[in-house]
Amino acid sequence: MKKLIVFTCFLGLLFCLSSCSSYYYSMLSANSGISGMNEYNDFVQENDSVCIIYNFYGEDAPVNVTVYNKLDEPMYIDWQRSSLVLGDEAISYYQDVMPVHGKVESYSSTWQDGTVSGYSSGSFFGEVQLPRGVEFIPPKSRVESSALCLGREFLDQIPDRSFTKRSFVTSDGNRTNLKVMEFTERNSPLHIRSYLTIYTGKEEHKSVYESSFYLSEWVDAGKMSPSGIRIGQSEEGNFSYYCNRRGQTTGWIIGYAALGVSALTSIILIVTHKPSMDMPSHF
Repeated sequence: MKKLIVFTCFLGLLFCLSSCSSYYYSMLSANSGISGMNEYNDFVQENDSVCIIYNFYGEDAPVNVTVYNKLDEPMYIDWQRSSLVLGDEAISYYQDVMPVHGKVESYSSTWQDGTVSGYSSGSFFGEVQLPRGVEFIPPKSRVESSALCLGREFLDQIPDRSFTKRSFVTSDGNRTNLKVMEFTERNSPLHIRSYLTIYTGKEEHKSVYESSFYLSEWVDAGKMSPSGIRIGQSEEGNFSYYCNRRGQTTGWIIGYAALGVSALTSIILIVTHKPSMDMPSHF
């Protein structure tokens, strides 16, 4: 299941190159575990120790997770014991590669006239020796995961019922009417749960951060691309889109190309990826 979800994400990126015959938008809502939403409409789960941000913007709803360590001590996230649950299907967040980098500085002084007589600096690159699937989060820093996406399997569960029309603000400030289907938590065709296992200090003191979401709106946008409306243009975190494309043959060609590109992408990520140590833009 995880391989299918990851492959769908890569396939979605390549499908962006082909023309869409129609668009559908989805909006998610949270029903537990979430503290609120930030100015980007990302879902935020926060306490005194950690801030977790979920963003689903993009085609086929990529699951972008940011974990920010608010403490002055290291934090660890156990991806192998963290899962995304779609309906009743659990998919592990686990990622196998965790490169790290850093910088060291030193100096020496002979205290002759109070001047420093020696200075050296350098950088190091390597891998932290941690249990399999565990990622190190330095103090006041973040890690990000975007290995999974919600995919399209739930689309068959969307009921065949009447839409209602609603006005949306377009990217140029005008308005257009689109067809909308609304869902409650009870009748939604898609329910999502996320479990993140995080700890500081000893491994046995683990905390599980649970949050849940559901599909609350489904929009038949016709020919209106996401960049054509304000909510899509601003890339809000609770918004994602799906594209129907012309040409079955084109789909097969792109599908085979995706296999090669996904393998190449994995190699590039292993060689070049360095985790960001910058403060999150949301803070």
